[in-house]
Amino acid sequence: MKAIINLNPVLTEEIKLKSAIQFIDYGFEYDEYGIRRSISAEPVTGFEHTGSKLALQDERGVWNEKTHSLIVSRSIILQKTDHLFGSNGVAGLNAEIGTAIVWKSKSSNQRGIFVGDSFDSNSSKRQFNISGEFLRGSLRDKIELSTIMYIKSPGSLLPDENHLANNAGFIIGEFDTTTIHIKGTGSFFPISTISEDGPLWRVEINWDDPTLDLFEEQYVKILLNERHPDYKHLDFSNNLTKLSPLMREVLASSLQIIIQNVTRTIDVQSILSGTNIASGSICQVVQYFIQTFEWNTSSPEELASSIRKGLDKLLGGGTV
Repeated sequence: MKAIINLNPVLTEEIKLKSAIQFIDYGFEYDEYGIRRSISAEPVTGFEHTGSKLALQDERGVWNEKTHSLIVSRSIILQKTDHLFGSNGVAGLNAEIGTAIVWKSKSSNQRGIFVGDSFDSNSSKRQFNISGEFLRGSLRDKIELSTIMYIKSPGSLLPDENHLANNAGFIIGEFDTTTIHIKGTGSFFPISTISEDGPLWRVEINWDDPTLDLFEEQYVKILLNERHPDYKHLDFSNNLTKLSPLMREVLASSLQIIIQNVTRTIDVQSILSGTNIASGSICQVVQYFIQTFEWNTSSPEELASSIRKGLDKLLGGGTV
C-alpha cells in the first residue's frame, strides 16, 4: 500500500496562537411555527472534562428528530488573519480561506458539509459564522461534527509561496471533533433501534478490554426493538426527566448487566482506584456511576436497588 505524505503547510499550534483563534460553542435550534427555539447540549456523563460528547435536551420537550429539523451553528473568531497568508502561513496572499462544519452519521451512513463564511488577506472581519440544517427524519442516534478551514478559492502564488497548498477544497486545519447524541439518553450510553422478531430490548457487548475500549456503540449499546408491541411505551425523549417508567427500568437493568460483566474480570477496587484505566473507557464510566451515586456492588440485589436510587436522583422522581 502506498503512503501519501502531505508536504503542504497546515495550521500549526504556533499559527493558531498567533492568530488568536477562538471557537464559540456549537448552537442548536429548531423551528416551531416560524419561531426559532434553542436546544441545550449537555456533556455526556463521564465526558464533562472534555466536552467532546454532548447530548441534546429540549427543555420544552417538543423537539423530536423525526418531526423537526435541527439547525446547527458555530462561530470562529480570528483576531489576526494575516498570519494565515503568505509564505509563512498556510495559504497564498491571493487565496481565499473558507470555514465549514463537516458532519457524518455512521448509523444513517451519511456525511456532508455545512459551508460558512470565508475571508482573504484583506478582510477586516473577525467573526466567521457557519450554519446548516438537518431535515426532519434524517438523523439517527448520533452525529459527529468537526470544524475545518480550507482553501475556498486558490490564487496565483507568489515566487516564495510555491510550497503552499493552492487547490480548492484543500483542508488547512481540522479542529475539535464533537459527538452529538440525538437522544437525550445518550448521556448514559449508546442506544440504537432495531426491527426484528424478538424481545423489547437487549444489551449488546462487544468489548475486548473494558479498561481500554471506549464507552461507545462499537463496544456496548442498548438495542430497542421497534417491532415489539411495547416499543411505544419506551419514551426516551430529549428531556431526561420525562423518561417513561419502562425506559428507566430498561436503563437500570442494562447498567446492571454492564457493571456485572465488567466486575467479573476486573476487581471493583481496581476500577474505583482508576489504576490502568483509559480516559473515556467503559471502566471509567462504570467508575463514575459507582462513585457519584454510591452504587453498592456487594451483591446483585444491592446493585439493582442502588442503581434505581441513583437514577431517581439523577433524573428526578422517586425516593432519594
